[in-house]
Amino acid sequence: MGFRRDWGFLVTIRFALLGPLRVDRAGRPVRIRAAKQRALLAALLVSARRVVPAEELIDRLWGGDEPSDARRALQIHLSRLRTALGDPDLIRTEQDGYLIEVATDQLDILEFRELMSRARSAGQLTGEAELVRAALSLWTGRPLADIASDSLQRDVLPQLEEEWFQALHRRFDVEQALGNHQDVIGDLRNLVTQYPTRERFCAQLMLALYHSGQQVEALEAYRKVEQTLREELGLDVGAELRQVQQRVLSQDIAAVVAPVLRDDVWPTPYQLPAGTIDFVGREEPLKHLTGLFAENSPAVRIAAISGMPGVGKSAFAVHLAQQLRPRFPDGQLYVQLHGQIEDRLADVLESCGVPRTAIPDGLDQRAAALRAALADRRVLMLLDDATSTEDVLPFLPGTPTAAVVVTSRSLLAGLAGAHQVRLNPFDDDDAVELLGRMTSPQWIAEQRAGVVRINAACGGLPLALRIAGARILARHPASVESFADRLVERRILSELTIDNLGVRTSLEETYRGLDPTAQQAFRRLGPLGTSGVPSWAADALFADLADEHPFDLLVQANLLVSTGLDPLGVLHYRLSPLPAAFAAELAADDPETALAASRYHEVQLGLAELAFGDKTAAMGLPVSESVRRRVQENPLGWVIAEKEQLSATIMRCFRSGEYEVAVRLGDLVVPALFEHCEESGRRAS
Repeated sequence: MGFRRDWGFLVTIRFALLGPLRVDRAGRPVRIRAAKQRALLAALLVSARRVVPAEELIDRLWGGDEPSDARRALQIHLSRLRTALGDPDLIRTEQDGYLIEVATDQLDILEFRELMSRARSAGQLTGEAELVRAALSLWTGRPLADIASDSLQRDVLPQLEEEWFQALHRRFDVEQALGNHQDVIGDLRNLVTQYPTRERFCAQLMLALYHSGQQVEALEAYRKVEQTLREELGLDVGAELRQVQQRVLSQDIAAVVAPVLRDDVWPTPYQLPAGTIDFVGREEPLKHLTGLFAENSPAVRIAAISGMPGVGKSAFAVHLAQQLRPRFPDGQLYVQLHGQIEDRLADVLESCGVPRTAIPDGLDQRAAALRAALADRRVLMLLDDATSTEDVLPFLPGTPTAAVVVTSRSLLAGLAGAHQVRLNPFDDDDAVELLGRMTSPQWIAEQRAGVVRINAACGGLPLALRIAGARILARHPASVESFADRLVERRILSELTIDNLGVRTSLEETYRGLDPTAQQAFRRLGPLGTSGVPSWAADALFADLADEHPFDLLVQANLLVSTGLDPLGVLHYRLSPLPAAFAAELAADDPETALAASRYHEVQLGLAELAFGDKTAAMGLPVSESVRRRVQENPLGWVIAEKEQLSATIMRCFRSGEYEVAVRLGDLVVPALFEHCEESGRRAS
């Protein structure tokens, strides 16, 4: 990266993040008193030498509660920050955001990382110890402690603290390798007291005490940590700490020193994405799964989260994993299952401390290496967006101390032993709460009727509701009702798009993951909209497709919902509003869908003839004998059970020019429905 020519002037400014935010210029402190400017400077510094998008800075400053003109407010704070720093060119405006250029010795976190990098390649213990001590001396307190930014505290602070922990572990390893056991006992005692779940501190303390002739004290340190974990968290100690205890008891410490001091020590990965600050609902599945993961199990605990596109599977899984973090102190791994599975396995192995040069070739070999790395460790793994069971199997640990949460658009029926959770769309109360958190709870509560209409149009999908909330914010103070009107009057998938986020994208990804038969079946449901379809219609709609039942394929892909049996015992299915809108778009470019819909209409007319008209006209219908029998035995019951589908077909046939079918079908079924309504009214009176 090229720096500006007046670099010599800039080196007089130094920033400190590894403790309270501090700015020094020419050796004198620079006061940044405004909280928003301090948060803005910290957000730029944690991403020093990288262009930070304006949207990211807005989130760091306001966390979803930004002012109406957030970009203008951001520019004002940037201008004032530049003035306070005394160098208007230090923070550069780029095309996509803002960038702060600092040299390594101008920012303590950069200097810390540089020293740790040099320590790892020092080649001899004395030099490594000096570099690690120098790196740790830069830490003057809790990073970002005086920065009022929920986003930074949530996303960045855990990563910084993890770097500190790893540096401390390395320091104590090297000090003990140099024989400085007594010198580190005091620091280790304090750290074990502060962080009892970081078991490696206890292991290092036990080694230091043992080598200082304090075997009893070493075992007492183990007992205290074991008691704390059991009583406060309901956990057992991990394999590495148990091994140290056994070696201390048997006075066979040499066998355990090498693993504790090895270069590829367990890194305690913390990889979970940040949770959603306005997460709502899902109380029952959260309660169920947190209870599941709290139990001891003889096998690896697996939770498989599925649901239709946009229903919030990833957000739910991250929220669940964040709640489960204390139960998995050896780390949390996050894997997006995109691309080659072998490559993803290599990434995970590297996160577990395996050098790239030691990672074996081949899927099976890497899967075995991962099981070995995770053996007996209390690690939680979040596998996001699996397309099949085969994507998941190579990542499964081999010991029950670990657990797995996996999300998928499809039901992973082949994942043996998994607890399957299918997320449902939001109800109206959830929708009101979500939009209230995004905008104003009082304002949204006053417009509940409009929110209910929006939720119905969105099919209760959180992704669609979030986009709707963002669009409403952009139009504020326009009423919620006006946006609900737009969803009804215009192409809904185009309305539910903002920036690079859209429901259509999520639906397209799911559609591309279907096999060709399921894709054809989905397109052929497009003309039917959300009116639903009985299971017998498969013979008419999909007669020329493969033998597999296409309805089952679409239900498994969470694009189609089974609505249960009607009074005659026939299973019905329905597309939710947004998948229905997407299927309709696809159907418009597929001439086969109109032909399939016409066949379905002809079969409906034939069954109506069988019920109320010319029985000979219904000869040769592509339906089973059981369907014929139900219609003949209870014609009125059939009309009542399928009145929604029949009404939708009459209107659809008028729109498509199938006038004869529309008129004849209406002549047959409408009188029967009127008669039924009149009879019901007489009984009610």
